[in-house]
Amino acid sequence: MNTTRTTHAIALCAAAALAVGLAGCGDNSDSGDPGGSGDGGQVTITWWHNVTSDPGKTVFQNAADRFMDANPNVKIEIVPIQNEDLQDKLQTALNGSDAPDMFQQWGGGEMAEQVDQGLVMDISADSQKEVEFIGGSMAPWQYDGKTYGLPYTAGVAGVYYSKDLFDQAGITETPQTWEQFNDVVAKLKAAGIVPVGLGGKDAWPAGHWMYIMTLRMCGQEVIAQDTENKAFDDPCYLQAAQLLEDFGKTEPFEEGWVSVSAQQGAGSSSGMLANHKLAMEFSGVWETGQVQSLTPDGQPLADLHWFPFPSVAGGKGDPKAAVGGGDGFSCHAKAPKECADFLRYLVGDETQAEYAETGAGIPVNPSAVDKLTTESLKEAAAGSNEASFLQLWLDKAFGDSVGETINQESVGVLSGKTTPEQYVQGLIDAAKKG
Repeated sequence: MNTTRTTHAIALCAAAALAVGLAGCGDNSDSGDPGGSGDGGQVTITWWHNVTSDPGKTVFQNAADRFMDANPNVKIEIVPIQNEDLQDKLQTALNGSDAPDMFQQWGGGEMAEQVDQGLVMDISADSQKEVEFIGGSMAPWQYDGKTYGLPYTAGVAGVYYSKDLFDQAGITETPQTWEQFNDVVAKLKAAGIVPVGLGGKDAWPAGHWMYIMTLRMCGQEVIAQDTENKAFDDPCYLQAAQLLEDFGKTEPFEEGWVSVSAQQGAGSSSGMLANHKLAMEFSGVWETGQVQSLTPDGQPLADLHWFPFPSVAGGKGDPKAAVGGGDGFSCHAKAPKECADFLRYLVGDETQAEYAETGAGIPVNPSAVDKLTTESLKEAAAGSNEASFLQLWLDKAFGDSVGETINQESVGVLSGKTTPEQYVQGLIDAAKKG
């Protein structure tokens, strides 16, 4: 595995652009025209994505329908797959002979591995306009100076919370520091409210907590070094794990969180937030749409708001830095050329406007940002703009082996099953396995 040539930490002069239009340095007029020449031979594009519920599922279906109407020679077969199932199925398909033409892509070291295996189409020549207006958010989808995918949404992770439950607990301000955050947790518990949701069954939500705490304690320079050399010998990794071990001991999560799903159904952690069964979740920019899909009426949660992860004393990291990234797609190296055309259409004006208006997420196209309607997405977009630095999700930045270890062992640390020392040794061992 060789991921050392990929830059996984994105400087947020550019990453700020992902949310509020600073990415729009280039001209994106007429971007995303579905074409309509229809003079090619008949082709079928199989498209695997992880958006299994509305509003996003319908946004994607509408985009495919418009593209097929304008291009009668193209048939798009959509296969929505639940996120946790998709990652395993996709890896198996890519290693076999039945890979999809277009598939979910999170970029970073994981994508670099796929590129090195000859699995991903280079779309550099035809996507220059999109790369320009998307701006710094493009970095995880580029490798060795070439473009291998496009994000359709991007932004920083933050804490999504129910203002109604905060009001019920007498909390009038969002926390700015880790100490204040723990005070909020204590107040919620005292009011009989579950403070924080965590879908431990799926591991990556626990990993999110370790990513941000690692960024707070280690800082971007240490993480950048270990993206290349994977030494993990700085004491900051141990300090991050110790802080989360202590946090887990306060029992901030829902009962039985280790076996709770992240997103599937009303009993998932997102579902409990959607139904006012808990007060907060630390999550990515998809959370608003995910919560909406799990409310009783399928409408946006009216009291859902967002605040940035608080500062943590004693760390090397910039307190305004954030973890995050985006969701995007790549075309398989053997996919028809029309796959790249459709990929470009997904980040065009029409599809991105619908994506924003429905509350599905934050668009990467600056022309669509002013179409955002939900407060939590507006706040997350503003927070993305204000962040000083965006660190790509560590499970994507460090590649599969180390990334999976972070996710799984973060569950152990937060549940008291894995010591901080064991966690750090697990990183070192995973890096050696490569």
